[in-house]
Amino acid sequence: MNEGIPERDPGPHGGQRHGTGEVEITSVRLVNRHGRETKAISPGSALTVEIDYVAHQQVADAIFGVSAHTERDGVRCFDITTKADGHEVGPLRGAGTVRLHLERLDLTGGCYHLDVGVYEANWDRPYDYLWRAFPLEVTASNGSGFLGPPHRWSLK
Repeated sequence: MNEGIPERDPGPHGGQRHGTGEVEITSVRLVNRHGRETKAISPGSALTVEIDYVAHQQVADAIFGVSAHTERDGVRCFDITTKADGHEVGPLRGAGTVRLHLERLDLTGGCYHLDVGVYEANWDRPYDYLWRAFPLEVTASNGSGFLGPPHRWSLK
């Protein structure tokens, strides 16, 4: 993983941390629909991922990304980036916050890990990448797999 990119101390986050450090993720919060920090949600609930960062030197542009993986076997459930969504981040200087608003998270019950990263705009290297650092529990006892889309049955 990230061959040639320095591994860094993950600090209080746990998991693994890689990156060159020009931009550093200083804090990540998972926030529920009531605006409270959480580590557990019910299926279909809204979730906001708040990423605090500091650019130790100015960078012309960057990409922020969040992905989720199952805890048990590491299957990727989603991978969302500012670039893929057509958002230009633009120059970064000093401290700031980026928020990813997930209107509804249709994962089935279980334990997941979120990865959070900030990358050079051409994907050449991560400035800071926290892998398996943020646990999230989706509280439900039914279903299998990792996707629980809204649904209903009708029989005739």
